Amino acid sequence: MIAISDALPVQFWPNGEQTFNEKAVCGIIKQDCYCQPFNCDQEIQIIIIDSSTSGEISLQILDENSVEIDVITFARSGVNLTALFTPSDYSPCKEKLQLKIISIGIVPTLSAWTNQGAGTAWGLSATPGVSITPTSVSKLLIGTFNAIEGYSYDISWNIDTFDSFFNNLIYLLDSNFNIVATQFIGGTNGNFTGIATLTPSSRASYLAFQLQTSDAIITDSAMIVNSVSYNGSNIELFKSDCLEVKEDTECTKLIEYSNASAFDGIPYVNVSPPSKFYLRIPATFYEEENPQEEEDLELSNGVIVTLRQSIQEKSLLETGYMPNYMHKKLQKVLMHETIIMDGDQWKRRDPYETNPIKKYNLKRGSVQLTKYNSVLKNTI
Repeated sequence: MIAISDALPVQFWPNGEQTFNEKAVCGIIKQDCYCQPFNCDQEIQIIIIDSSTSGEISLQILDENSVEIDVITFARSGVNLTALFTPSDYSPCKEKLQLKIISIGIVPTLSAWTNQGAGTAWGLSATPGVSITPTSVSKLLIGTFNAIEGYSYDISWNIDTFDSFFNNLIYLLDSNFNIVATQFIGGTNGNFTGIATLTPSSRASYLAFQLQTSDAIITDSAMIVNSVSYNGSNIELFKSDCLEVKEDTECTKLIEYSNASAFDGIPYVNVSPPSKFYLRIPATFYEEENPQEEEDLELSNGVIVTLRQSIQEKSLLETGYMPNYMHKKLQKVLMHETIIMDGDQWKRRDPYETNPIKKYNLKRGSVQLTKYNSVLKNTI
């Protein structure tokens, strides 16, 4: 089970779900696509939480023609997985990218072979729903084999100096020895080399070879598994929409953000390197204000006494047109403990507001940010 936060710099959609640009919404008159802006030298860090241990999780980088540029394996620390790259690592930098999170099949290793011997139709108990009926005599060989559902595995093996005419079956079995993949090879005599491709319908725990013969006795023979390899496409788990990478992204603002504790599915602690993220949005950030507050007390004789006064520095962050998921992302980013823009640290103390346009899929947002440690108070 993989969890991905919406507060990451890049938005991801799970496999089978349409991204913002892919999804057509009925009733929208003007429907624009949106590509997240990034600079060439902007570090992109992705942290996910993976509670499973099946498969190798990687970050796939694609160009705008869906041609693979690179694959970065997530570094694992417990359930926390981290991948980090900078677009300037690849040339040319000025282009559109797409990110995918994929699972790459791990080649299982065979161990703990159990030879069930001649005359045994099913070596490890007759499980309900499983029926393996030998022609006359059967020999079964079972080994542990952790295979992932949906992946394909190429298996090659030898049977040496076998002196009977036999059929050969190869199986993948789940933890209860139910068949989840099988292949039949018949009409063989003498030395034999077998090749099979098996794709389990659910997670497999065992690999089994079965020999069937019409002879009364199966003589001893040597069975050697030559190789087991992963075969097939990687499994796509999540995908982004397009990222528009430029050397200089005009009319945008870069927000650096971090937190001292876990927030919104981002661990932030026990992660190496320490988690620090960068989000770039189309925005302006220049309208400055210095709002004042005061508290007065009017005495019975009409004299007004000022009890408290305060002043603070604020600036208005106004975004360009963005889809709703980007406004939600920005709202979560502004909830972080440390927010840095234009070299200063800021806090969100005022509400975030959006200005939608009817039947248009993009909208603008705005929020007043307060400069950190800028509140000056005078208490009488």
